Amino acid sequence: MKTARLIPFLFGLLVSTACFQMEYAIVLEDDLSGTAGLDVTVDLGQMAEAIATVQRSFSGEEGPPSDEDIAAAREELLSEMEEFQEEDIREEIAGDLPEGIELLDARQTVDGLRTSIDVDLRFDHVSSLNQLDVAPDESGPIDSQPFGDLEVVEEGNTIVLRHAPVNPVKEAEQGSEMLGDMGELIGAMFENMRVAFTVEAPFEIEEHNATQRDGNKLSWVYDFEALSQGPSEGIYVRYRK
Repeated sequence: MKTARLIPFLFGLLVSTACFQMEYAIVLEDDLSGTAGLDVTVDLGQMAEAIATVQRSFSGEEGPPSDEDIAAAREELLSEMEEFQEEDIREEIAGDLPEGIELLDARQTVDGLRTSIDVDLRFDHVSSLNQLDVAPDESGPIDSQPFGDLEVVEEGNTIVLRHAPVNPVKEAEQGSEMLGDMGELIGAMFENMRVAFTVEAPFEIEEHNATQRDGNKLSWVYDFEALSQGPSEGIYVRYRK
């Protein structure tokens, strides 16, 4: 890989996986309508040294990067970030929502290499969430299909919700394989990663595999260590109306 293409490649890898916080939330009502929230924070501030190290290696130079190398990598990252700083994220998302989903609010906060995106939605039926794509035309520092694997099964007075494991660490490991030994350096940058998925509903909980429970609120919360080891199970809860 040529050095001139290295920073854009690494940025594409990191911006899709280096989320230090990913929070998904669903609040259900009796008729399975409700609200959903997505809160994603991407912080590439710690990535400048890793990128400078990789760039130096691909250039055939030995030894750790200098302060100047790290500063240059940071500036290139800031330059790459500019294309993801939408002026009106509400307009960007609202124009592509599927039928049955309404945008309540969307906010994007950018502070250097740290970007936070909060999206609040209302849906007519929870099953419509798996059609949601908040960035269909371009990739960016956000999971564009946050509920894409959501499955809802209604049988009589029983409701089952399932979702495949949400695991950006595995995605990062697959992408970093292309970088050889340098992938380990990038992997070390994910130590503060946290993923949380919560579901709250006014039904009797018969069975679940959540990591935490507070009344009718179930939470699946994973840190970097848990994500590195799996999780092998997806999200599962069975309700009785």
